Amino acid sequence: MFGTVAGVVVGLGIGLAWWRSQRPPEPVLPAAPGSLDAALVTLVDEHVEKVRAEPSSVEARGTLCLVYEANHLWAEGARCFEQVAGLAPGEPLWALHHALCLRENGDLGRAVEIIRPLGNAHPGQAEIQDRVGQLLLEIGDHDGAATAYQREVTAAPNIPLGHAGLGDARLRAGAVDDAIRHLERAVELDPRYAAPRLALGLAYRAAGRMDDAERELALAQGARRANLRDSLSQRLDGYIRSSQLRQQKGRELLTAGRLDEAEALLSTLIRDEPDRLDARLLLADVHLRQGRGDDAVALLTEARALDPGHRASTRLATALLSLRRSSEALAETNRILTKAPSDVAAHGIRARALVALGRDREALSSFESALLGSSDVSLHRAHGEALQRLGRNSEARVAFAKAEGRTP
Repeated sequence: MFGTVAGVVVGLGIGLAWWRSQRPPEPVLPAAPGSLDAALVTLVDEHVEKVRAEPSSVEARGTLCLVYEANHLWAEGARCFEQVAGLAPGEPLWALHHALCLRENGDLGRAVEIIRPLGNAHPGQAEIQDRVGQLLLEIGDHDGAATAYQREVTAAPNIPLGHAGLGDARLRAGAVDDAIRHLERAVELDPRYAAPRLALGLAYRAAGRMDDAERELALAQGARRANLRDSLSQRLDGYIRSSQLRQQKGRELLTAGRLDEAEALLSTLIRDEPDRLDARLLLADVHLRQGRGDDAVALLTEARALDPGHRASTRLATALLSLRRSSEALAETNRILTKAPSDVAAHGIRARALVALGRDREALSSFESALLGSSDVSLHRAHGEALQRLGRNSEARVAFAKAEGRTP
């Protein structure tokens, strides 16, 4: 009997070990949940429970991974995507995002080990080739990067990103003429995309075309490289809950002119955190760009109550001035200067408001306060124009000279 029982126990043990080896792993949990924003904790908890309810669901587990990636929890994202890539080896985007999280978490070597064969296995997927090219450029494999970007160009010939990446890779490999050809094509496809202009300026410089180089480098100021967004990347914005990242994303959307998206994201952030001043200031900028001046003014008026300083008041005065509500702008600057008599920005807005109201003589003292040590060209010019209207022509010439960067 003992042998029979022992056999049953051993059999159960083997069966349990097999069952454990076959069952999906436990969902990845945040390493430091106490440091996360409350809204993010709520979202993570929601998706962890969905994974526990459906442990074999690739979609449920993959969505949890996207929550981690969207909120820059790179270590958690890397472990999570590794699980999903193992559950769905035939779906390459999970492995791609595993590599991207590893890279962001500082493990570039392992990321490349994953992404290089992924690129070779899927030569026709432009989104994968774009990321392969980026990572190979980062490790200095210029030829490998060029191969990936050439595949991207073949798959998506009318999108500038592949041409820009290929031109950059060829430039780094010393093939200047080839680089110029691809970079010029990227600029031709989208003249507003500034990133290839930086590489093109450097390529022109290497080719001795200094005037062309100077032009392109000037146009490349503040350029940031974009990536071709795959179907998973397109879902990330919807999972951002970190307050800092939502605000940063709102600013990026505003800069990119994606105003409706910026409004939706920032409105949600303000709903979750009503006292967040910077988000209100950003949303006011969005409203101004949308042509909704009254909404911007109302938002900035409310924001003054949250501001221990006078950033909101300064932005409100600027908005009122841009809306040609000059008397209100003047009143707002007077409010600021009562508390901070030396505030340079307030003096500049006050001077412009007085000029708009036809009160040039009163504006002069504010111009002088605003321009102490300032190189603001438009303000120097406005000062000169006010002096000219008052018949003080010699002083006007001095102001115009400063506006042009000349010594009076």
